[in-house]
Amino acid sequence: MNRKNNVFQLPRLSNWIIKLLFKDDEETRLGDFQEVYNDYVNDKGLFLAWLLFNIYLLKSIPRFLITNYYLGITIFKNYILTTYRTIKKQKLNSSLNVFGLATAIASCLIIFSHIQSELSYENCFPKADRIYRLDIDATYGDTIRNWTNAPLPLGPTLKEEFPEIEEFVRFSDRIGSVVLRYQSQAGEIKSFEETKGVYAEQSIIPIFDLHFIAGDPATALENSDSIVLTESTAHRYFGSENPIGKSLVDITNGKSLLVTGMIPDQPDTTHLQFDFLISLPSWFNLWEERGQGFLFDSHTWKALKTYVLLKPGQQIDNLRAKMPAFSKRFHINNPKKKEAFLFQPIKDIHLYSHRENELTPNSDIIYVYIFAIIALFILIIAAVNFINISLAQAFKRFKEVGMRKVLGAQKRQIFYQFIGESFVLTIFAALLSMVLVGLFLPVYNNLSGKNLLFSQLFSPDKLLFIFILVLFLSLTAGFYPSLFISKLLPSSIFSNYKHPKSSVSMIKKGLVIVQFVISVFMILATITVYQQLQYFKEVDLGFNKTGLFAVKIFGEFRNPERPMGAALKDKLMNYSGISHVSFVSYIPGDAFSIEHLIPKGRRQEELSMVRFLTVDEDYLNTMEIDLLEGRNFSLYNGNDYRFILNQAAVKALDLREPIGAKCRSYRGEGEVIGVMKDFNFESLHNTIEPLILEYRPGALQSYRAYYMLVKCKGKNIRDAITFTKSEFHKIAPDHLFNYLFLSDKLERLYYLETNLSDIFKSFSILSILISCLGLFGLSVYTAELRVKEIGIRKVLGATTARITTLLSKDFIVWVIAANVIAWPLANYFMNKWLNNFAYRIEMSDWIFVVGGLLSLGIAFFTVSYQSIKAALANPIASLKNE
Repeated sequence: MNRKNNVFQLPRLSNWIIKLLFKDDEETRLGDFQEVYNDYVNDKGLFLAWLLFNIYLLKSIPRFLITNYYLGITIFKNYILTTYRTIKKQKLNSSLNVFGLATAIASCLIIFSHIQSELSYENCFPKADRIYRLDIDATYGDTIRNWTNAPLPLGPTLKEEFPEIEEFVRFSDRIGSVVLRYQSQAGEIKSFEETKGVYAEQSIIPIFDLHFIAGDPATALENSDSIVLTESTAHRYFGSENPIGKSLVDITNGKSLLVTGMIPDQPDTTHLQFDFLISLPSWFNLWEERGQGFLFDSHTWKALKTYVLLKPGQQIDNLRAKMPAFSKRFHINNPKKKEAFLFQPIKDIHLYSHRENELTPNSDIIYVYIFAIIALFILIIAAVNFINISLAQAFKRFKEVGMRKVLGAQKRQIFYQFIGESFVLTIFAALLSMVLVGLFLPVYNNLSGKNLLFSQLFSPDKLLFIFILVLFLSLTAGFYPSLFISKLLPSSIFSNYKHPKSSVSMIKKGLVIVQFVISVFMILATITVYQQLQYFKEVDLGFNKTGLFAVKIFGEFRNPERPMGAALKDKLMNYSGISHVSFVSYIPGDAFSIEHLIPKGRRQEELSMVRFLTVDEDYLNTMEIDLLEGRNFSLYNGNDYRFILNQAAVKALDLREPIGAKCRSYRGEGEVIGVMKDFNFESLHNTIEPLILEYRPGALQSYRAYYMLVKCKGKNIRDAITFTKSEFHKIAPDHLFNYLFLSDKLERLYYLETNLSDIFKSFSILSILISCLGLFGLSVYTAELRVKEIGIRKVLGATTARITTLLSKDFIVWVIAANVIAWPLANYFMNKWLNNFAYRIEMSDWIFVVGGLLSLGIAFFTVSYQSIKAALANPIASLKNE
């Protein structure tokens, strides 16, 4: 140790312990211990001094801890008591803070649950990381089709050639609508239309690890005419009875199906949605009965979805690298065929896949981003409210803070007090948010189509999210007000407690502008999405959907040997409320068949694929589609096909003189007899595709007819439906009568956009509500701060309108500034969204004007209440204490 003027350096370890324990009062404590150590050294010598000093230090530690713990408890109790008194005293501002934060937390919790659900698709399958769907990008002339279906031989060939593949499964979702019937031993008949059935082969069970409640999973789908039901489907037909060994009759296809298994319902978080599985051999039998078994060996007919399971440890990139060479081998008999075989991870299907013949309508990752941004917007608005209202409260407590500082409170203690109050308020808000979530949950489930339960919000991940949210909001929103108030000097507090620094005022203004930039953006986005949806409803589609409904055709109505459809059509055409009836294979909104129409003298390889629709002679009149040239279908003797092409098909096939052109499809040869005007039979996301109307007498009284279109006269549509149902049941008493309006079918094409519109609408209201809470709190503070100024102005003759304008103008200016910032942002991002549609609106000036006026009106009415209240107050009451 070094000696300097009888002052000895403390031992290093002891010095470190003192600094650690007494860091709040380091200089004073070091001086005290230094004095004790010097005395020991002078009296006892260095060695004994070192020993005695360390003993003294160790004895001091327990006393320090006890004193410090007691002081900490005392300070904590004081903090809690002060927080309680502050909340009680500032009821309005505290309530605004708590409600705004609660709304934000509730919104973010619901959005977090939604995003978590969207990102968890296919996690229900243990082998999901090794399962891939085989997609195909096929080139036809100048176009590329993105298929989810694949040729039948592709799956077996892949497994045979590539050892990386453990197993494959093929299935068909093209089952359409079928009617299943069960008749109990007591004679009770249960019959339902089913739309979510899948033909699948046995390997679907081990690949997707389907759990069986009843039946043998090893053989359930091996034999023809076997069916596996989900639990809810089995309950619908058999109640609580064991379904195994019972039979269901497929009315549509005239088959008896033996129930061989029962499995749990599929969770919502998978694209593989079905109510029952029918064995794939049944599907093969149906096509053979139709005389089309020759297609099974085709390398170009894309009929089934094919999924492959990779062996553990295999890399999909290695398999992808081998596909170009494999494609050439697979099409060795057709060397000009251009197809790319792709492996789509099943976990990517729901958010990233939008291909031909998707199993279910998929969502889009862009909507996940939109949800996340909305949650961030709501958090920012709530945090800004918290900061502004907390700053306003802080200015009212300058004297309290000044007294604490005069009495010895340190900056750190003041900071902890205010940040602690922020934390307490946020906890209250979190508790209230759970009540709000319970109220919002039915609305969310209705908008999203999901089934989120309140009990699911108490899972560990959700509780962790709430904790992080509370911590984030407490620190983010409470940090600046706490730091600002803790740094003020007592002298400035007492001399200037009602006049906040200009920098604080600028921050407050900036935060309000940020709030309203977000709110105005949400308003403009809501208006834009709504207008685009209205455009979908009002745009001329090229046909008249008014008064048009479609009846689904099942069973014997499609039997060519029993012309029940023709008999029903004759009955309906004699009814005064019906103008036209037509049988058709698909209706707009369905996925029309994609095939080749090959003009005479042309080669298939050079032609684009086109959409096909099989119709009867009354289709164009029923749909009110304009025929541009040629003639409509007539009743022909014989089996020759006749075709009518839309304008897009004439262009795609490069037919300079289409009328009279000889063409063939894979079903037969025929003649083009007309050209019709293009009409939108798909979503307006896409341009109009080439379309062929195909007609052959008798074709629709076989398996090709799925719908009967009925066009009503006038407005008595319900009477027409009632009459149709009555005549339908007279001809087929045991058949189900199911119908739908064509307009409803088309609206379902835009369910994502409709949901987005509802979501924007809901969260726009929330963002405006939270912003207005902040504005209201600030207007209350401003009125209180200027209460004596208002009193003096009233005494001197100022009118109520003048005072209201004086108090409101700053807020209006801030909202105008927010509009100036929000307009170009909304214009840029909403135009990017609108570019997803082939047919779209333009961002008109009136959208911005309406959005701006709406935001200004909301802001004015929010602040004007308090402004008018202050202006109407008795000036004597405000000046009597001056």
